[in-house]
Amino acid sequence: MDVMEAVRQLGVSIQADERYKKFMELSEIAKANDDVSRATEELQATAEKYEAEMQKEEPNEQLLADIQAEYAAKYRNMFNIGPMKEMMDARENLDGMMNDIMQIIYLSMNGNDPLTAEPSPETLQEMQTNFMNM
Repeated sequence: MDVMEAVRQLGVSIQADERYKKFMELSEIAKANDDVSRATEELQATAEKYEAEMQKEEPNEQLLADIQAEYAAKYRNMFNIGPMKEMMDARENLDGMMNDIMQIIYLSMNGNDPLTAEPSPETLQEMQTNFMNM
């Protein structure tokens, strides 16, 4: 098996993982939820209001600040809606899995044994630092 075949098999394994399945299931539930749809529409309308003010020759700075505050409040509220919160919790679990995968790949690329390489907060920090310095 070459590297690309192994990566494709990893993709199959990710999609078979319960964390992935849970996130996908909860994403569909959130998309179909009326409260989430309404909150998303309100958030989009607020963003459009901000863009419209920014397009003016002389935007009202106070109005922009007010719209930003309104947007931030609506954004926070949206993530407190039950289905959206559940989806984001599932996303956190999926992101954790992806961080572990990336760390094992990173450690392997740096000469560690891929069969025994263990993800750690230190490795994650090192990865983030190295990627930002690229």
